[in-house]
Amino acid sequence: MRKILIAMSHALTQAQILDLTDNGYEAVVSKEFLKSGCNRLAPDLTNKELRSIAFELVKEAQSLDCEFIAMTGEPALTFHIWTIALKNSIGLLQSTTKRDTIEKVQDDGSVVKTQIFKHVQWREIW
Repeated sequence: MRKILIAMSHALTQAQILDLTDNGYEAVVSKEFLKSGCNRLAPDLTNKELRSIAFELVKEAQSLDCEFIAMTGEPALTFHIWTIALKNSIGLLQSTTKRDTIEKVQDDGSVVKTQIFKHVQWREIW
């Protein structure tokens, strides 16, 4: 099994987990990311602070012998993680989804929009 460090802004869905295991991946949830997770990132973090978080995640992946990192969420942090991981020969996995939107017009004329995300595949990025 090839290890993948999970640093995502949400828990993996059952479909994502099954797809990983069916394709020979072992998911390892990042302890570092749980401390500073994407949903809890302060909007006033500097570029230097985001790079520091990215370096810590890559170090964690290396220490756990992970060949890949799966990261979604805050775009600037994602950029830093991807850049640093690739420079350190760690691949990236991206979960792809199919998105369906349902719009329902309310009695008052407002619109309620519901988005449904369905996992399609994990895409390797080198």
